[in-house]
Amino acid sequence: MPPWIRLVKGLEDQVIDESKAAHLVCAVDAHPAATINWFKDDHPLVVSQRFMPEYDSKTGVVRLSIYPVYAADSGPYTMVARNIAGEVTTKCTLRIEPTVGVEENPLVKFAGLRKTPQQPSTAGSEPSHKPVLPDEGQKPYFIKVPVDREVPEGQLVRLDYIPAGRPEPSLTWFRNGLPLQPNDADHHDVVN
Repeated sequence: MPPWIRLVKGLEDQVIDESKAAHLVCAVDAHPAATINWFKDDHPLVVSQRFMPEYDSKTGVVRLSIYPVYAADSGPYTMVARNIAGEVTTKCTLRIEPTVGVEENPLVKFAGLRKTPQQPSTAGSEPSHKPVLPDEGQKPYFIKVPVDREVPEGQLVRLDYIPAGRPEPSLTWFRNGLPLQPNDADHHDVVN
């Protein structure tokens, strides 16, 4: 029996509320079974507790589950299935809606950090379809950034953030250009 590969069902654009689950689903028909790679913004996705790819070679269903989703997860996603017969590709755009009551304006210091880091691209070049291995490094970035908050003087304020990178990045908070001392009388950093 000669090898083959074809796309049965493509990915579809989705709009998902922040902190919910996203399921990007498509289907391929392949013999022998395909190797599946996922990309976001033309960069290989790293499998993690939040990004879980699945492929059932018997049914051909290919799925990428993302939970929970954050604003930084918005953007184009690509699935590439490949075997000795060739490769098929499908793309979609995932848009994350902010949680009700959460402002969309990040602090000025975090303005450029809403999306995962982008590598410089060469005009006209195709993205590399090399999967990112779990032991490779990754530049630090923010999955979730703090939002502006106005509170009366003397009241407690909580600024939530989720950093990512490999190795795990160290963080320093700044106020008026000066670093805050961790866990001093006025500031506490709580890690969940």
